[in-house]
Amino acid sequence: MLIHHVMGELEGIRGAWGYPEGGMGAVSDAIRKSAEDSGADICTESEVEQIVVSNSGHVEGVKLKSGLTLKAKIVLSNATPEITFKQLLDSAALPAEYLKSINHIDYTSPVTKINVAVDKLPNFLADPNIKANQAMPHHQCTIHMNCESTDILESAYAEAMNNGTYSSKPMIELTIPSR
Repeated sequence: MLIHHVMGELEGIRGAWGYPEGGMGAVSDAIRKSAEDSGADICTESEVEQIVVSNSGHVEGVKLKSGLTLKAKIVLSNATPEITFKQLLDSAALPAEYLKSINHIDYTSPVTKINVAVDKLPNFLADPNIKANQAMPHHQCTIHMNCESTDILESAYAEAMNNGTYSSKPMIELTIPSR
């Protein structure tokens, strides 16, 4: 995340972030609407058991856990490559080299994301609010804590690795996307 602040950009502004109006659900709704406008049929609450592939190696659709098979020329998956290519698809349908690369994906991550809903803007001791629920500059930016030096980051990493749990002083990136 810190690299984005140095290298990433949004609309020509280095380190800037954008948040979709209406939250991430609005992104899903826009994708759904675009797909439906292009003729796609979308099924929800229908667990896929298998991606069906022809003997010639072309996708033919999906078989649902209910037993129903849906025919399709294209199948999109939002599952991990592990689930998509090793659980939903017969591995014989994949080139050995590709399957080998799937087997080497490392899904471990040092990141934990927590979304918290609050009923008012936080009032920070370091920069108290002038008026209740009036957004101040520090409410409209990204706040970083416990990353003032690489020593702090390395210490948090070492503690987590040695204890096999979260650091007691993790690096925190805090944003308040709605105000």
